[in-house]
Amino acid sequence: MPLSKIQSESVNLADTFAFTGTVTGVGNMILVSSGSSTTNAGSLEIGLNYSNYEHFLLLLSIKGTSTSSSENLDVRWKRDGQSYNTGSSDYSVTGHYQDGNTNRNANSQNTMELFWTNYPATNWVASIWLWNVGNTTQQNKLESSIMKAKSDGNAAYVAHGAINNETNNLNKIIETQFFFTAGDVDEYAYKLYGVSG
Repeated sequence: MPLSKIQSESVNLADTFAFTGTVTGVGNMILVSSGSSTTNAGSLEIGLNYSNYEHFLLLLSIKGTSTSSSENLDVRWKRDGQSYNTGSSDYSVTGHYQDGNTNRNANSQNTMELFWTNYPATNWVASIWLWNVGNTTQQNKLESSIMKAKSDGNAAYVAHGAINNETNNLNKIIETQFFFTAGDVDEYAYKLYGVSG
């Protein structure tokens, strides 16, 4: 750092600095990918195979084509070296539908769920934490908060999910998939942040 950047034995943080090395010892959230589309697709897949990150924060806006009031927004994970887990008892999910004041507890099913028994064809916005998906020593976990805001009815859900079976939930997760139980994904926008430190 040039001497001119130092004032009275301190660093002037109003200045601009160019680092040539690696900054360590600090926790960071770094944008690792983003995407958006208004073209119909059966599902949305987002890659998680980043060697520098074990945890991720996903900010997701998503809308489906189905106008049915009894559908779910489902999630599946792809483990390293495997296809998507789709077995009938591969996942567990717990959650709470806040507007309906009802709980969800499903210990063996073929997906995790961000919302259940609602309308896909509205604008949903979610913040989704993906814990330990980049390592092989600690159990992975999904933690989600999702909401739609409409004049004809709001809805909000919180959900927690994981892959069942200790052997499977210690595998690295390299991709996540979102899809509705009816219809297509109509549009989406997302930002994926890797968490380090």
